[in-house]
Amino acid sequence: MASFRDRVALVTGSTGEGLGRSIALTLAREGARVVLNYGTGHPHNAHAADKVLAEIRHLGGKGYAIKADTREEGDIQGMIEGVIKLYGRLDFLVCNAGGEWDSKDVTDITQDHWRSVMKAEVDGVFYCIKHALPHMREAHFGRIVAVGFAGVQEPGEAPLDYVLGKTTRHALLQRIARQELSQGITCNVVAPGHTPRPTMRQAIEAAKHAPAWKRRTSSTPQDGAEVVRFLCSDEATFVTGNIVIIAGTVV
Repeated sequence: MASFRDRVALVTGSTGEGLGRSIALTLAREGARVVLNYGTGHPHNAHAADKVLAEIRHLGGKGYAIKADTREEGDIQGMIEGVIKLYGRLDFLVCNAGGEWDSKDVTDITQDHWRSVMKAEVDGVFYCIKHALPHMREAHFGRIVAVGFAGVQEPGEAPLDYVLGKTTRHALLQRIARQELSQGITCNVVAPGHTPRPTMRQAIEAAKHAPAWKRRTSSTPQDGAEVVRFLCSDEATFVTGNIVIIAGTVV
């Protein structure tokens, strides 16, 4: 836990039922102060944020929630400035918020849908990194993790726009990783396949490594959260530029 004590983490898209919530619970479990973000897909979901915050506190952690649309640079800039104003630092940036999964024939993808997915998948990650990097460079420390997708190279039914967005995330993090290691900043991608969406109780039990999670026979969001925990730890100081694939039911 020494790696996480007094560290501040921002996890975008962290109040839903998937990987973001499990990452937030896991980093809080380790002792980090966790800032939740909601707004891209669920602009009015403050209640969900309150529920996750309550569980973070039950785990003995500290947290805060910020509403921000991660498709918009102004919202992202304000969110990161809010984190710095509140805590004076930003150590871990986890870009989890993403675009809508909506499988359509390429000829049926509308301009509005295409732009919304690309803004969420690509623009949002770019702007988060853009506004987080000055603070991390000043501190000579930072951990940046983006959530990708294990199925970007696989044929199947995954939406074209979604896959292209995740592929660009992978390339973006790898390119930035080359530039930032000398600043004490690492950049990696965690790329899960399809996993079930646990209930809140199941997510909490998994974060606690309860027996049911230890007996799992397929991957869960907690598997991805544990990889993020490692990538944020002191043990991963020189681990950068990687795409970590987590097996799931890839389509």
